[in-house]
Amino acid sequence: MRRFGAVVLLLASVGCQPLFPARQSGDRPPILDLTPVVIEYADSEAFDNVLEAALVDQTPIITIRTPFTKPDWECRLNAWIAAWNQGGKNRTRTLRGQSGSGNVPLNADSLKELRLLVNDLFDRVESIAEKGSAWWTNERLRSRRVALLRPYSLRFHRDNDSPITVILFHGSYASSYPSFMRSIMKEPLMADEEWTRTVECSRCQKGNAAGVGQLVNSGVER
Repeated sequence: MRRFGAVVLLLASVGCQPLFPARQSGDRPPILDLTPVVIEYADSEAFDNVLEAALVDQTPIITIRTPFTKPDWECRLNAWIAAWNQGGKNRTRTLRGQSGSGNVPLNADSLKELRLLVNDLFDRVESIAEKGSAWWTNERLRSRRVALLRPYSLRFHRDNDSPITVILFHGSYASSYPSFMRSIMKEPLMADEEWTRTVECSRCQKGNAAGVGQLVNSGVER
């Protein structure tokens, strides 16, 4: 009987713990390989669980691959984006544009398109999440996911005309951010770009005859 009581107490104590207890920064082992963890987006609870597990583990780089060329995805992904947005201290948006190489002029049309993407999405993302996301209405779960996303920056990236990928980059690995940006932009001589907790858009376009790539970057500070 005593043994059974001990088992019950043990189960009770476990049941009071979060499903994915957050790892403390001091517990994080050194990571030499910053290869992004790739998650395929799906409008399902399985996607939520996989993404949350990666966030709990404080994965340095999380890449969410979507099948969309425009940010017209379902409410589930918008809820995650809204949760990221709620974790920002600065609620004022400051747009900026940047070219990836001094040898290639900034493409004003592409920059305008990316700015519109950022503005339109963040103007409506929370209202969409409120109307259509089941977990967004759960205050405890929403607060937890806001906290898990707080250490990350957010980037919408397109490689040529491929679908949009959503990239989360953990600030604890900011020293590796410049090399990561050079890798996704395919610009080995690209100047260092400092990590900040912003939402940004980037597009890697086909290079010219000399093989020079182009970066169009639009950032929104949160």
